[in-house]
Amino acid sequence: MVMRSQSTSKREGWCESVSDDFDVVVVGGGPTGLWLAAELALAKVRVVVVERRVERVAQSRGLAVQGRTLEVLALRGLADRFIARGRRIPSGHFGCLGTPLDLTVFGSRFGCTLLLPQAVTETLLEQRVLELGVDLRRGHLVEKVQLMSDGVIVDGHGGEAPFRFNARYVVGTDGARSLTRRDAGIDF
Repeated sequence: MVMRSQSTSKREGWCESVSDDFDVVVVGGGPTGLWLAAELALAKVRVVVVERRVERVAQSRGLAVQGRTLEVLALRGLADRFIARGRRIPSGHFGCLGTPLDLTVFGSRFGCTLLLPQAVTETLLEQRVLELGVDLRRGHLVEKVQLMSDGVIVDGHGGEAPFRFNARYVVGTDGARSLTRRDAGIDF
């Protein structure tokens, strides 16, 4: 979910601090937000990732990386990092079918499902965004997203200190109870 203003006029109500101006604010530092931030950084977009959790998630909400995802990671030179940390499974089941599917027949170097806990996936993606110089701010809770005539203002708290980020876009990768989506008026 992306919020963007339509106008490119003078910024109304924006903070003057250069360090708080971004092209994109990504709200949510899970796999989707981290991957998006890395891709934006490669395109030379000034991006910040704002994550409410201080530490990465310890439990795994996702346990596998599919072959097509590994192909995309390979395009960025990252697949081997993931493969080194996971376990390749060359076959699997689809739904409740009793017949196993042979994933090696797809003509891909990655004819498998890679068993890899989400915590490891997030660790590897976080390493990537930091290598690319992405501004990652953990322990920052977004409380309000305001659409302005020429961008968005993202307000919240990082510990006890309030923050305000100004951006052209905000992207909500903050889960099922997304404040970003709610403030944009988008139902789940």
